Amino acid sequence: MVDYGKQRSTVKPEPMVLDENSVWVYSNITPVEETVGEETFSGWEFNMVQYDKNEYISKLQADIDYISIMSGVEI
Repeated sequence: MVDYGKQRSTVKPEPMVLDENSVWVYSNITPVEETVGEETFSGWEFNMVQYDKNEYISKLQADIDYISIMSGVEI
């Protein structure tokens, strides 16, 4: 996992994007408008995390296992 922290873009990201090797997760997507001097930025701010596909699958399985334990329902 690589956590890129807060990022900005003029294009609103999808919450999740898959490519050949990675799963990109975008969270806390919020619109931003900021003026610094004479320059105005109008776009989106978000947190960006990149997972290796196998790592992401393992994370999902761990989440499923946790929900199963907490709910008392075996999945």
